[in-house]
Amino acid sequence: MFRLLLILIFFIYPFMLSAQSLMHVRYYSAKDGLSQNTVTDFLQDDKGYIWMSTWNGLEKFDGYTFQNYKSYPTDDPRLEYNRIQQIVEAKKGNIWCVTYNNLLYLFNTQTETFLNVFSGYSHLADYGRVARLYKQADGLLWFSNQAGDLFRLDEDRLGEKDGIVHLPCHSCTEHGKRIYSVHKDKNGYEWILTDRGTFVYGHPEIRTKVELRYIKEVDKNTFFITQEGELYEFTPQAGIQSISNPFSMKEVSGLVTIKTGRLLIPDQEKIIVYDTRKKNFEQLYKQATSEFLHITGAYHSKQDWVWMLDGQRVLCYSFTDRKMIIFRENLSNEDTFRHIHEDEFGGIWLMTRDGSFYTYNSGSNRLEPAYRYTTGQKEPYRTEGRAFLRDSHKNLWVSRRYGFDKIYFTNRNYDYLAATGGQEVRGVFIDSKKRLWIASKENRVEVYDEQGTYIGNMDSGGRLQKDKNVSFGKKVYTFFEDAEHRIWLGTRNHGIVVATEKEGAFTLQNFRHDARNPYSLSNDAIYTICQDTRNRIWIGTLGGGINLFTGFSDNSRFIHPGNLLKGYPDGLCHKVRSLHCTREGVMLAGTTEGLLSFSDDFQKPEDIVFYHNDCTGGLSNNDIMDVLESRDGKLYIAAYSGGICLANTDSLLSTRIHFSYLNKKNGLPSDLPQAMLEDKDGNIWICFENYIGKYCPERREFETYDSANLHTDLQISEAHPAIDRRGAMYIGTNQGVLRLRLYDLKKSHFVPRIVYTGVNIQNSDGTAYTSILVADSLVLSKKERNVTITFSALDYTNSESLQYAYRLKGINDQWGYIGENHSIGFANLPAGDFVLEVKSTNGDGVWHDNITPLHIHIQPRFTETIWAWIVYVFIVIILILTVSGIIIYITNLKRKVDFEEQLTDLKLRFFTDISHELRTPLTLISGSVEEIVERGQIQESGTENMQVVRRNVNRMLRLVNQILDFRKIQGRKMKLSIGQGDVIALCRQVCENFMQLSHERSIHFNLIHEMQEMRCYTDMDKLEKILFNLLSNAFKYTANGKSITMTICMQSGSFSICVRDEGKGMDLRKIDNLFERFATFGKADPNRSSGIGLSLVKEFTDLLHGTVQVESIPEQGTAFTITLPCTYDAYASDPEAEFILNDEIQFDYQPEVPSSNGEEKERSILIIEDNDELRRFLTTILRDRYSVLEAGNGKQGLEIIWKELPDLVVSDVMMPEMDGIEFLEAVKTNRDTSHIPVILLSAKASVDDRVKGLEYGADDYIAKPFNSAYLKARIESLIKQRSSLSAYYLRQPLKNLGKTANKQPDVPLEQILETVPAFDSTFIQEVIRFVDENLQNPDFKIDDLAETMNMSRAVFYRKIKTFTGASPIDLVKEMRLKRALELLDTSSYSLSEVAYQSGFSSPQYFSRVFKEQMQCTPNEYKRRKALIFN
Repeated sequence: MFRLLLILIFFIYPFMLSAQSLMHVRYYSAKDGLSQNTVTDFLQDDKGYIWMSTWNGLEKFDGYTFQNYKSYPTDDPRLEYNRIQQIVEAKKGNIWCVTYNNLLYLFNTQTETFLNVFSGYSHLADYGRVARLYKQADGLLWFSNQAGDLFRLDEDRLGEKDGIVHLPCHSCTEHGKRIYSVHKDKNGYEWILTDRGTFVYGHPEIRTKVELRYIKEVDKNTFFITQEGELYEFTPQAGIQSISNPFSMKEVSGLVTIKTGRLLIPDQEKIIVYDTRKKNFEQLYKQATSEFLHITGAYHSKQDWVWMLDGQRVLCYSFTDRKMIIFRENLSNEDTFRHIHEDEFGGIWLMTRDGSFYTYNSGSNRLEPAYRYTTGQKEPYRTEGRAFLRDSHKNLWVSRRYGFDKIYFTNRNYDYLAATGGQEVRGVFIDSKKRLWIASKENRVEVYDEQGTYIGNMDSGGRLQKDKNVSFGKKVYTFFEDAEHRIWLGTRNHGIVVATEKEGAFTLQNFRHDARNPYSLSNDAIYTICQDTRNRIWIGTLGGGINLFTGFSDNSRFIHPGNLLKGYPDGLCHKVRSLHCTREGVMLAGTTEGLLSFSDDFQKPEDIVFYHNDCTGGLSNNDIMDVLESRDGKLYIAAYSGGICLANTDSLLSTRIHFSYLNKKNGLPSDLPQAMLEDKDGNIWICFENYIGKYCPERREFETYDSANLHTDLQISEAHPAIDRRGAMYIGTNQGVLRLRLYDLKKSHFVPRIVYTGVNIQNSDGTAYTSILVADSLVLSKKERNVTITFSALDYTNSESLQYAYRLKGINDQWGYIGENHSIGFANLPAGDFVLEVKSTNGDGVWHDNITPLHIHIQPRFTETIWAWIVYVFIVIILILTVSGIIIYITNLKRKVDFEEQLTDLKLRFFTDISHELRTPLTLISGSVEEIVERGQIQESGTENMQVVRRNVNRMLRLVNQILDFRKIQGRKMKLSIGQGDVIALCRQVCENFMQLSHERSIHFNLIHEMQEMRCYTDMDKLEKILFNLLSNAFKYTANGKSITMTICMQSGSFSICVRDEGKGMDLRKIDNLFERFATFGKADPNRSSGIGLSLVKEFTDLLHGTVQVESIPEQGTAFTITLPCTYDAYASDPEAEFILNDEIQFDYQPEVPSSNGEEKERSILIIEDNDELRRFLTTILRDRYSVLEAGNGKQGLEIIWKELPDLVVSDVMMPEMDGIEFLEAVKTNRDTSHIPVILLSAKASVDDRVKGLEYGADDYIAKPFNSAYLKARIESLIKQRSSLSAYYLRQPLKNLGKTANKQPDVPLEQILETVPAFDSTFIQEVIRFVDENLQNPDFKIDDLAETMNMSRAVFYRKIKTFTGASPIDLVKEMRLKRALELLDTSSYSLSEVAYQSGFSSPQYFSRVFKEQMQCTPNEYKRRKALIFN
């Protein structure tokens, strides 16, 4: 029976503890925003705000901020004293205030002003000094003064005649000077109890001269009792009736309503209960001593216990057990109990008049001094207790001498053991005898029994001493108990200590690292110890990897990577944090470099095979903190900074373990887990630095507990937690061991009310103001578009941790979560009506649908009204009409312009056609004249005439060419041919054409240049035309005997040519039209002026990226200056520019810069050229599209081509060591390289040289100088040509094969091979034939194919890849799939037959490959095929 009682107590004990609560105190003072520290009274209004009266007016508190309300000298009315003594809630949320001089005021919370209630009642002002307030349920207020006068105040009628009713003392015979109580019952009767009797206001017929002392209501009946114990009942039907009391009563101290319609009546010697429903009396308690009872307070708790205060005693009566328990406390001096409070968890708290707090401990059935936890230490709580309030959440508000305390309560789900005073706990362990072992960083090891009773500290000799200052001498980081019940203690710097218990004492054996003994412990830093399924002990060290312990006493050895664990990863996994052995015998080691796994099924340590997994193979992070195997077989791995990894247990013995993840993305509160534990319900508890998380695998839900939920500072250490059989978890912290009762760990379901506390409004003119929101609506003017609204959820238990969400309906219906911020700002709100909705969590972080709306109306500006839209529409119509008229006018004008342009184009086309017709006869005339002049077939007198004919023919030819150039420019077909040439030589040549004309007209013609040679990049033909036209223009407008000068000078990156004449000059206003077509100025001979010369100068200068400037002075002359770039870079990016290349040209090139994005080019080209400048230039123009290789001669090129196998070769012919022809012969006669296209470049342009190059196998022969655009186009053509064979295999996906709809006919392979050289064509046909012959052979290998072709595997791979665009393996697979499709199309073979006839090793492999390529299975393909043909 005794054993059964112990078992019952064991199981009931946790639930007894669950009735306990913890006290938490938050102190507020002027430092927190309180305007004055002396709080005289508290009040909670119907909205939930806490109001305080102070010596500086009223304070309103919303959990975050204090708002002060007081009277100022300019206020009307004005308080004589801002020192408010008492406050009572009035109707409509207003507050009755009693000031220091006992005057009564009403504070209007809407207008935030104080009202003198006697304003307008001047005849009563002298009587209105408050002695006592009597607040009624419906908002009526009665108060009495010292003279016994009564005043009845109706808030709704203040200012009216009957707003204040004055009942002077002795207003009736029952109205005495001493007022006991004023009470309005549920029937509407207002009872007034005095020392001369009792009467009802407004009902003179209801009165009695009996001195009724106390009044209570039960079930709409009103009960009274006299001080002598006479009980009365009032009903409207029967009036006041006496109730017979069988007990003789002495002086009664009160009348208390308790549950189920009962009245508690205490007197000086007993306590009785009257059941108003059963109409009977019962005595609960009778004083056994002569000491008098004086019950000052009573409370009926949830557990059906009645708690009563009797001076320094507390009486507790249980209606269930019919027993009275008396608690007597030795209070100081004359201190007595004053208040009883029951929190929401059922905890009972008692407060004395001096401010001491006591709590009832249901486990020990005692009253104990209340305490709170401060940094893990219990701290007794005491306050002065001047004012007292219980709020709606059963929090307490108690004033202090300075400021006040907010006291809130939580379920007592934790306590602290082994408080370390800031020293971190690193080891927590429960042994087989249910003892709790705790190790701290201050070298202490403490031991507690199962009930949490302290046993002692272990000293360095193994003795347990009841002294918490005793040191073990070593920092213990981990505990372990083996099958022999030996306790293994792993230390930070002192190896392993094995404690063997015998007859209540421990003997210690220490194992440490010994550099002289290879079989000693590998490292003295021990972090984890575990036992495998074969009872072998494994030790994890921080720096020495894992150790296998064998033997005891003299035969003990440690097997580790330094001796026999030869398979341990080299240089890895030496810092081991956790070890775990699964039920299947797989050892898992969590290290700082990943997860190590191996089987415990081995004969010798040398045979162990280790498998290493890290973040490159699937782990979320390499730093593994803990490993946990749950009861259902799931494996959880805690990775620091990587969350939790769930491992697939089927692949543990591999380097590719499959993982799934739990992290912040799917609900984990943090990615920094430290340790894990499973409770009896299968929940996984995860410890983080500042959180404790519970994961329910069945629902896949997380629940987080932090400092806000537990109401204690959480600084969790890396110590692995422990859990006892009652469900309490022990967690190491920096304040000791936190004992967390998991069965009591629950969050509050309190739903806080949300109130809007204020609004800050900023006008469009920059001014701003703040106001209090007192309604559920907000109206903003048209200038008030930027607002910030503050709000508060009135949960005072943990205001700092409340979180909020909002949405502004009408703009965005999605919830926006703003964390702990309790304000939201809106900018540039449009006009209209909106609803701001806010919801929040409670103090425990639980979200609720406590949505509170705020209706916002924003008045529109004129521009947002309907009248504005009417004006806008009118303006738009006018604009449309105006724009339409403009468009019609422009359209007509454009038609005229188009007509003129078409007419001009027709004229120009006519001139062009005529010019083409003229060029042929002019060419014949010019050629004949040249032939005659050169052969001297005429007399000397005729030679001069022939020269005149030649000059005029050339002039006509130039004019014709100018017309053709204009046509090209107009059609945007003019190209630039950029080459490097001598500009000064060109200028001399042009000037020579004008020398004879200058002699004839006595014009001094000079060419001035500083340099003898000026080599520049430019289009020499275009430059010649520019100079010829400028000089023609100068000679045209220069009179005889004047001078013309051409000046050439070089600048940085450009050159300029100035042609200056001494002609008539021109008006500066005409310069803007100077370069228009067909424009002429001055009095030049119209027969010598076409009007297109200067226009051509302008067009050509723009094409050459240059500028032309004109300077002219009337009657003095004109100067034309053209400035042109002279570098290669100026034309390199011009798409209209083509470069003329030659060996003699010196190229300005940019060095090759590696691609910034690191991408490799798909094609490679080898350039062989002995001229460094030309080779580098070719590299520059080709490197954007190709990977370019370079060689200086044929020998170097041959070495590179054997090594790199480029896709194409561009080679010079004339080179040292090995010329281009020898190189070509070597490439084309080698089977490995014969497929590579070769382009030859050479200055030898004869037909014989071209034929020779092509005979040796060159794919093209280009003579120098050549055009770079032509070279690039030819390279692109050859590469595309070589890709045709690849296109034969890859031009359409396999999944499109077999479809009859829109199918294009295939190009035969023979037609494609015609474009390939004969030796390459033979190679391709041999490969295809050999693959086709072995297609049905599943053992066919690519190595066999390469060997058959007498090639290495690498060269063969590159060559096949070049021709087909696919690897040899993919080529064979494609051909097998094509064969399979042909067989499937016949519909006469089974799936297995198709697979084996196509060369696949199995039908399963065939189906998998087929589905990857065709996106459907073979059977689905056959069904689709059948549908197509049906």
